[in-house]
Amino acid sequence: MPSVCTRWKSGNKVWLLLAGLCGAAQAQDWPTLTLYFSQQENALSQAYFPITRANGFAAQQQTLALTLDGEHAGFTWRVRALAARAGGNPAQQEVRLKELNKVWRLNQDCKLSLGKRILAWDVGFLLQPLGFFQTQPNLSDLQDLAGNSEGLPLALLSCRVAQGLALDLAHSRDSAPLDYGNRGLRQTVLRLSGQQGQLSYALLARQVREVGHGVGASLSYTPLESLEAHASLYWQRGQRSWRHAGLQTADQFWFSNPYQEQRSESWRGQSLLGLNWTPRDWPALTLEWSHNGNGMQRDEWRRWRQMVDWHRSAPGPQALREVNLLWDAQSLPPQGMLRDYAYLQWQGAHAGWDWSLGQSFGLQDGSRAAFLNLRRGLWRGASIGFSISHFARKGGTEYAYLPYTTSLGLRFAGIF
Repeated sequence: MPSVCTRWKSGNKVWLLLAGLCGAAQAQDWPTLTLYFSQQENALSQAYFPITRANGFAAQQQTLALTLDGEHAGFTWRVRALAARAGGNPAQQEVRLKELNKVWRLNQDCKLSLGKRILAWDVGFLLQPLGFFQTQPNLSDLQDLAGNSEGLPLALLSCRVAQGLALDLAHSRDSAPLDYGNRGLRQTVLRLSGQQGQLSYALLARQVREVGHGVGASLSYTPLESLEAHASLYWQRGQRSWRHAGLQTADQFWFSNPYQEQRSESWRGQSLLGLNWTPRDWPALTLEWSHNGNGMQRDEWRRWRQMVDWHRSAPGPQALREVNLLWDAQSLPPQGMLRDYAYLQWQGAHAGWDWSLGQSFGLQDGSRAAFLNLRRGLWRGASIGFSISHFARKGGTEYAYLPYTTSLGLRFAGIF
C-alpha cells in the first residue's frame, strides 16, 4: 500500500507543498499528521446577529484542516492545508506554512535561531501579553485544535550570561498587512530571564518601529508540587490600529470602507494572571483572568451596538444595509473585542479518555461560552479526539454578535 506522502505527490497542486515537506522528512524522521474536521452552526437570528444568509454567512460551515509537522536536518516545520465550505458556496482552499525554523549552536553558551516560528515567552489560554512573535489566541478555539496558531519571521540570539541568567535578542520584520494582533510589524525585543528556586522571572524591553515602545515582565512560582501561579504584563507607549469611523460620528451609511488607521501616544497595558492546580486524585484546575487595554471601552462598546442596530433598521436599500453590517462585523477580532475576560477549566482522565471542560466569561458584558474536549490514544503515536463549543446568545453581549453558535470537531493525529 502506498504511503500517505506518495498519494499526495500524485494529487493536485494544493498538496504539492505538503508532499515536498513530507518527502524531505521521510529521509530522516516521520512527520506527524493531524486531521481536523469541524461542523459549525452559524447564528442567523436577526434578534441577536445582524448578518443574514444573503450577505455572507450560511447556516452551516464545514472545515477540514490537515496539518503536518516534523524535523529534518536541523529544521523544524509545520504546514497546514485548509478546505472550508459554507452552505452552497464553492469550497475555499488554502495552504499555509505555519513554521519553518533552524537553530545553530554558536558556542557553549549561545545559539542562533532563524526562520518562521512561534516564540512563547508566557503561557495562557485567553491572552499572551508577551507573545509578540505569534498570532494571538482565538476565543472560538482556545486550545488551537484547528491549528490556527502561526509564527512570525524571526531572528533570535539566545545566550547564557551567568548561572541561572539568560539574555535573548529577537528581531522580526513581517510584511503581512497590519491586523489586530502582531502581523505587519517590525519589532525588536531584548529580554533577560532567570530562575531562583521555585521562582522563574523575566524582564524585557520592546521597540516597534513607527508604532512605539514598551516594557514587560513575567513571573512563574511553584510553591507546591501541585500548585503553580503565573503572571505576565506588557505596557506600551504608542498604538496603531484600525477603527470603524462610525464609533466617533453620527449614525450614517458608509459607501466605502469606513475603517481608518488610528494612532495614539498613550500608554496601554495587557496582563494575564493564572493558576494551575493539579491534585493527585482530582481533576486539574486552571483559572485565568486577562486584560487587554487595546479592547473597546464601555462607551465604545455601547456605541458599536447602537451603530449595528441603526444599520439593521434604518430606511435604505437592503444591499446598502447589508454591506454596512458586514463592515460592522469586522470589529469582532478573533481575540475578542472587549477588555476583560476570565477562563475556568477542569481536565482529567477516565476509562482511557482524556477530557477537559472549560468555560470563558466576558467580564464587561456577561458573555459566556463552554468548551468540551475528549481525546483517546489508539496506538503508538496516534489518537482521536472530539470537541464541542457553544456560545451563549444572551442579547446585548459580545458573543451574541459572533457569526457562530455551536461547533463540533473531530480530530485525528498520528505519525506516518
